[in-house]
Amino acid sequence: MLKNRFGATTRIVVEVIVNSEYLYHLKVIYLNIQELWPKSWKWCSLDLKGLLNYKTVFVLLFVVVVNLIVDFLVWRLDFFVHGDLYSYGLIYSHDWANPYWHYTSGLWAFLGGVTAFAATAIAPHYLHSRKTSLFSTWTGFFLPLLAIVYEGLGIFYLDQKNYIVWNRLNDYGLLYDIEWAATYSLISLAALALMIAAIVALIIPTVRAVAYKLKIIHD
Repeated sequence: MLKNRFGATTRIVVEVIVNSEYLYHLKVIYLNIQELWPKSWKWCSLDLKGLLNYKTVFVLLFVVVVNLIVDFLVWRLDFFVHGDLYSYGLIYSHDWANPYWHYTSGLWAFLGGVTAFAATAIAPHYLHSRKTSLFSTWTGFFLPLLAIVYEGLGIFYLDQKNYIVWNRLNDYGLLYDIEWAATYSLISLAALALMIAAIVALIIPTVRAVAYKLKIIHD
């Protein structure tokens, strides 16, 4: 019975393919859509090769990827503090947990802002590479600049989190041990290094947008 159903299905598919009338109608529909909405089709056909050839786009994509990695590292730090450190004598208390979560939520917000600004800045910088305009110049300048400010604030909030861990948790039973100290330092320093790298990278599109307008450099 299964074999008969498969055979019937195969015959139907073959008949549809062989019947040129179906193919003809599909072609007519496709041509009509192209004729009715030529601008939409032109807009949808993204010049991916041109987009990837623009070097600043890679810089902004690098910033986005870096901040996603930092997001993971921050999550790992929180998991480490509210998991592993309890085995080293840490006692939970709202006195240290509330400010810790305050700085954590602020750090998440600033990292999200950097990612959003950097991703959004790709569009004006790509347009700027095609045709310079006042809109692409100023949006290409201010979006990376805002991302730099947010990244800097994120570094400040990360530093405050670290201060709580290194200077306040010992008052709540945490015993110093080289094992947890080395692990926490490694993750924290990796996040800090990546955030500094993101700031350095963001300087490129920030300066580049204005430099194009002033005719200082040419792509």
